[in-house]
Amino acid sequence: MKVTFQKEDINYQTSQTNASFTDFTRNRLGLKYLIYDPFKNEERNKPNLLSWRANHKFKWSNLLPAVSLYAGATFVLGENPIT
Repeated sequence: MKVTFQKEDINYQTSQTNASFTDFTRNRLGLKYLIYDPFKNEERNKPNLLSWRANHKFKWSNLLPAVSLYAGATFVLGENPIT
């Protein structure tokens, strides 16, 4: 859940009037699910105690990023003077 609150004070120089707006500009509700995490398997990420080279060589599996899925919706609640 992400909520953004905004407050604006506007001073008009020509008419010497002030205006103030306060409201929530964005209300977002979402869900995130982790599909794949390359560092989740602890057995694969343990160091090899018998070989220095095995610990320091380039591993192609380190290039794989974590993959997740996100779905969300943005809501505007009521009459909002800012949006």
